[in-house]
Amino acid sequence: MPGARWNLIVSHDTDEAVRQVLAEEGRARKGELSRFVEDAVCARIREIRGERHAVSATAGEPAVAAFDGGRPLSRTRRRSAAP
Repeated sequence: MPGARWNLIVSHDTDEAVRQVLAEEGRARKGELSRFVEDAVCARIREIRGERHAVSATAGEPAVAAFDGGRPLSRTRRRSAAP
């Protein structure tokens, strides 16, 4: 399945920093920038959803969608402690 195409605008400082990190890791080949961006976006989504899960758990909401690498996984339910 082909990926979605994004056009992004970032500062020159961000561009240079990312490319330097990729070069230092030996990831200066074609496609590495796309993989880096996808990894960063997925990590941020997991972070946001984790924060939402923490908030919904304290608010007593029963379920939150899980996320892994751009694909929704399943719904997870909060379990109450055993008596």
